Amino acid sequence: MTRTRLLFLDFDGVLHRNLPRPAEVFGRLPLLADTLQGHKVDIVVSSSYRFHHPWEDILKMLAPLRDRVVGRTGDAISGRYARWREIQTYVIEHHVANYRILDDADFEFPRPCVPLILCNGAIGLDDSTAASVRDWLKA
Repeated sequence: MTRTRLLFLDFDGVLHRNLPRPAEVFGRLPLLADTLQGHKVDIVVSSSYRFHHPWEDILKMLAPLRDRVVGRTGDAISGRYARWREIQTYVIEHHVANYRILDDADFEFPRPCVPLILCNGAIGLDDSTAASVRDWLKA
C-alpha cells in the first residue's frame, strides 16, 4: 500500500503521560492505532527513545503499528527548536510533503507550527488530539 502521509511520533507525553507508572507505559498506543486504522499514513519515530533503545526494541514497543513504522529521525541536533530541525532534516532528505507531528514539547517548535498536533504531556494522546489527527487524515 502506498501511503502519502507521514506522522512524526514522540513517545513520552504522547503514548503515555510524562513520568508514567510502569503499567501506563504505551497505554495510549491503542488509541493511536485506532485513530490511524483505515488511513494511508506511515510513522517516523522522532522520540528521544531512538537514542536510548535498540531499533528492534522500539519496533517491538510499537507492535500494533509496526507495519506503519518506516524510520526515525537522524542524529540529535542541539539548540533552539532541536526536534523541529531534526524533523525538517528528515522532511527535506525524504521529500515529504504531507506530514504532521504528534508531540507534547511545544518549546521544541517555532510558533506558529502548523504541522504540530500538541498533546498535553500530563495526559498523553487523548480524544481531542486523536480527533485532530483524524481531521488531517480525512482532509
